[in-house]
Amino acid sequence: MWTALAEGLSHPFYLTVQELLVAAALAQVVVTGSKWIAAIFRWRPLRYCGAISYSLYLWQQLFLVTAMPSWGPLRRLPLSIMLPFLIAVGSYHLMEKPLLGLKNRMAPLS
Repeated sequence: MWTALAEGLSHPFYLTVQELLVAAALAQVVVTGSKWIAAIFRWRPLRYCGAISYSLYLWQQLFLVTAMPSWGPLRRLPLSIMLPFLIAVGSYHLMEKPLLGLKNRMAPLS
């Protein structure tokens, strides 16, 4: 509701309240201890999205922003959603995961 009703307000105020609402919703999920909500967050595809989330964060800007350059159909649905996921999966498995493994071998925790 906040997004639908308040997007026309001051952008910083809108984003601040939106992030506070997200934090409150996540806190509610943690505090309630509901088994069905916990099951949703343990769902394997959702956990995988969490694992690749940093790679997805890095790559999604190329496809989801509306500024130049225009890449034609690459910035239109569904490609603008599918391509960042595919690139993030490759980036995670080919770069991020091996580098994290190297870090663990070079500087073990104990």
